[in-house]
Amino acid sequence: MTNSSGHGDLIVLAILVSLVLHGLLMFFVAPQVMSRTGGASLEARRSRHPPMAVRRFEGDPMRERVKTEPKADVPAPRAAPKVAAADGAAPQAEQSDAAVPVALPAVAMPEVLSGPADVAMELPKPSAPDIGTAPSADTGFTLPPSAPAVPVASAAPALPPAAESFIPTPGAAAPAPVFNIDAASIAEDSSAKMAGIEPAKAAPKVDYVFDNKVLDSVNEGFVEKEKAAVRELLSVPDATPVESAVDCRLASCVDPSDPKWRYFSVTFSPKRGIDALPVVPKDAVILIDASGSIGRDRLRNCRNVAKSILRSCLNSGDRFNLVAFRNSFSYAFREWRECDAPSFEAADAWLTKLVAHGRTDVFSVIRSVLTLPRDPARPLIALVVTDGDANSGVSGTAEILSRFTKLNDGLVSVYMYGVKKEANKELIDLLTRGNRGESFIHTGYRWLSGDNLEQLAKAFRDPVLTDLRIVFAAGSEAEVYPRLLKNLYRGRTVEVRGRCPAQVKGLVFTLQGLSGAKAFESLYRLDFSSAAPAEPSLAAAWRDDRTVAERLR
Repeated sequence: MTNSSGHGDLIVLAILVSLVLHGLLMFFVAPQVMSRTGGASLEARRSRHPPMAVRRFEGDPMRERVKTEPKADVPAPRAAPKVAAADGAAPQAEQSDAAVPVALPAVAMPEVLSGPADVAMELPKPSAPDIGTAPSADTGFTLPPSAPAVPVASAAPALPPAAESFIPTPGAAAPAPVFNIDAASIAEDSSAKMAGIEPAKAAPKVDYVFDNKVLDSVNEGFVEKEKAAVRELLSVPDATPVESAVDCRLASCVDPSDPKWRYFSVTFSPKRGIDALPVVPKDAVILIDASGSIGRDRLRNCRNVAKSILRSCLNSGDRFNLVAFRNSFSYAFREWRECDAPSFEAADAWLTKLVAHGRTDVFSVIRSVLTLPRDPARPLIALVVTDGDANSGVSGTAEILSRFTKLNDGLVSVYMYGVKKEANKELIDLLTRGNRGESFIHTGYRWLSGDNLEQLAKAFRDPVLTDLRIVFAAGSEAEVYPRLLKNLYRGRTVEVRGRCPAQVKGLVFTLQGLSGAKAFESLYRLDFSSAAPAEPSLAAAWRDDRTVAERLR
């Protein structure tokens, strides 16, 4: 019992000694450790200067931690500041050392994800773009169409919305044009641009001076200068509005056999009274077929009618010339002649001497009108009297049509008169319709072959607005013929026929013309809801016009 009691006392004493030692360690060692580590932390927070390096202490449980030298005080990550970009480009963020930079597309800002204020979030590197992905508007970096939102370091201030893109989406239909433009509040040229028509720009100066001399042969370079001189007169910034002197009428109908199409006609006519356009001086040439195929009787009758035309279809201030053609051509005068008694007497004497012989080179004759000098302030009108048999030179109808029409391009208005029913109707009709003119074919007796010649000449006696050009806006979706309009003459009309999809609500076009050296131009907007009903034959007439245009190509 005594030994057991002694062992128990020793155990109790050992426990007491252990408790005392532990208490002494906690009392003396713990305050020193806490004061060292706590003081360094507080000092780092109080001071804006770089803190001292953290030292390792003997016995520190984190003694294996690598010694680091922290950088200067670094605030929590913020939104990257914007960098000035070129005009029209979206601002870009500066690159950060802590993350891989990613250029965000300008068209849409991804959702911004924010993390804790004191944690920098690593941005993922962009993967290679898939084939077919579209580049962003400003950076050239591409994102897949279904790219997820890109997380950023912290909530960034909202950027201004990107500018709306007008690049059409592949496969998407273009929006229908809207023509509700207030013409009173904007300039004519700006209005034309908004309607889808590029306004006519001032033509460059042309080194062309009118010289009243007939050329020995056709000089295509000179012809181009003449056409450029006409365009220079047309393209001026202060043109007079066409509607001040010309009335315009729209008629339309939907084709009952094919309801997806609407056919229309636009008719222009000169106003009467105080607003009427004056008759402008013109230059006119009569070309008479003197080949053997026309015959003596027809030639005699036509040359007598030509003498009458000089006095009945020309006005004071006009000029004229005469041409005889066979396999070659010859002029009565080497320059334009004034409409006076001495000139008419000289013309009568020249006509009386004409006799029929030789072959007919129609192309050379038609082309010869381009050797006559064109005064850009005067319309030039050619009246061709022929049997239409091209038995010399270029005889193919298609080649004659295309070659002359392309070179002429509306410079000379061509009227043709066929002296017999066997005349080449196709050549006569297509050539005149493609070159601002009209035609007539006589089917009666040969000794009366010129009976309707004077009536045809009266159609171009009084020009008031010439060199007409019409351009339709793309939004009208209109297919219109003829390409070149005839000149507008007093008491007569000019008509253009077209076709467009039935859902189109209206037409937008510009019309240009000359009254002497005075330019006229206007932008028209016509609504089908106010159009007059068209004749049932309009669709057939339009198809015929299209056939003519295709033959002239």
